[in-house]
Amino acid sequence: MTLPELGAKKPSRCPVCGRAEVEPRTRTERFTYEDGPRVVEVVAENVPVEVCPACGETYSGPAAWSIRDEAICRALGLLTPSQLRELRTGLRLSLAELAGLVGLEERTLAEWESGRAIPNRTADRLLRLLAAQPETIRFLSGLPAPPLLPAG
Repeated sequence: MTLPELGAKKPSRCPVCGRAEVEPRTRTERFTYEDGPRVVEVVAENVPVEVCPACGETYSGPAAWSIRDEAICRALGLLTPSQLRELRTGLRLSLAELAGLVGLEERTLAEWESGRAIPNRTADRLLRLLAAQPETIRFLSGLPAPPLLPAG
């Protein structure tokens, strides 16, 4: 008898039909995303899902949504959540420090980095400028604290 892998989930029955165990799969998803008046085509590769072989119902969790969020940002031409984290850590700034420099709430920046929200184009360009011209940080640090901007 072998022990199950640490952290491995037990197979689960389909909650819709109850007739079969769901099976893990990865797939490519194509969908549209509305960005104000424009609609963009999004392609998300290697999305982990579970599929019921009996009824065809598909389930996905946080890992799948993370991949979809990254794909949406790429389709919009915006920094992805992982690129935002890399940018901030590359500048050696905490969430609070970067948020304070650009006048955002720390929670807003955390939501962008986690993929729970998508930054607007203005914020995306400002963050790209900071990464390309890190000396701008010294300039921003010398300015009075800006008022906080709402998310979005």
